[in-house]
Amino acid sequence: MTGNTKRFFDVPRGMAQLLLGVNIAVFALCLSQSDGANFSSEMLFRYGAMYSQALDRHEYWRLAAYGFLHANPIHLFTNMLCLILWGGLLERRVEVLYFTLIYLCGLVFGGIVSNVMHPGPYLSVGASGAISAILGALLCLRVLGKIDLPWNFFVINIGLNVMIAVSAPRVDWQAHFGGFVAGMISCACLDLVEKTAAWWLRCKFPEFVKMNAFIAFGIVLAYCWARPAVGLQQAWYFPSRL
Repeated sequence: MTGNTKRFFDVPRGMAQLLLGVNIAVFALCLSQSDGANFSSEMLFRYGAMYSQALDRHEYWRLAAYGFLHANPIHLFTNMLCLILWGGLLERRVEVLYFTLIYLCGLVFGGIVSNVMHPGPYLSVGASGAISAILGALLCLRVLGKIDLPWNFFVINIGLNVMIAVSAPRVDWQAHFGGFVAGMISCACLDLVEKTAAWWLRCKFPEFVKMNAFIAFGIVLAYCWARPAVGLQQAWYFPSRL
């Protein structure tokens, strides 16, 4: 993690810009296949919305896909506005790899908490969990004394989120809460790793090297995850003969 900063806003760059572009592109794709700007539940479900039985049916891919879907232009605008306001500041502070890890932790954990805390059937979309993780990570950095944002910044932003969650019944506050907690925990864990593994991390690799290594690791992990499933399917459909 880089040094302290007193800036209260930074223009999004790198990963924040990429995420902004991907979310807008996915919304445009859905808009091109919809009769209106408010997307149907059927369309959102088809493209990866989280729902009550997703984890029971091992549809874990939805924990990532739901975060790039938005129900309407207002939903997209509010989430992307928060990404612009908070994302640049966090990415400048922790660099692209840590920013990506925090964002993914918020996305996945927000989806899991939402799934666990919903008492009945539901359908959830939006980047709110991941973006709440950005705010949670900024709060963690403030508690650790590594960023100079004023406390009223957090009071105002957290207060607005709570007010919206209370006043708007369709807001998935469970995902907001899960993502916020995930952002704080993941940021604290990354700081702890840097302190305890300082000797191993003494070599300052460029961020593009770190990201490429992370992407390669993710591809290998996905392949190893999928390979046993393919083997089970082959054993099921083509049983061996004795």
